[in-house]
Amino acid sequence: MDNRAIRQRKQIMKKLSKKFGYTLVEILLVVSLIAIISVSAFPVTRNFLDRNEYDSAFRLAINGIRSAQLYSQTGRHDTAWGVSFQSGAIVVYSGPTYAGRNPTFDETSPISTKISITGASEINFDKVTGNSPTSPTITISGNGFSRNVIINRKGLPIY
Repeated sequence: MDNRAIRQRKQIMKKLSKKFGYTLVEILLVVSLIAIISVSAFPVTRNFLDRNEYDSAFRLAINGIRSAQLYSQTGRHDTAWGVSFQSGAIVVYSGPTYAGRNPTFDETSPISTKISITGASEINFDKVTGNSPTSPTITISGNGFSRNVIINRKGLPIY
């Protein structure tokens, strides 16, 4: 072989023998940046999840009230309807009261146990008219959020 071919071969061998990779400092820098971003994102994510959990329970309560009133107005199962607020659940029931209900027709919507609904434990609606004999107020609270809902005599939720 001539000198030129030997030099080219040595250059190729040098290039192939160089080690490519990341230094320890570069790896530590990337890991620390990922850790900082993760730690700073946690409170934002937690707040989003708490708000979503509260909003979901609020919507279920309003939908339960509206469903019970609609069922009463349409005479579903030929009876009055109501809604009961319990720990961890909202129950739309068939009957004049929760105690006098027909459990066969219960529609239960689970809610987080972190959410509490206080005030009236049940709201009843008159058959056909859908009116509420009383004007109860409920407070839906949890996860740092709270909202009052008043049911007027016409059975409509005001919030």
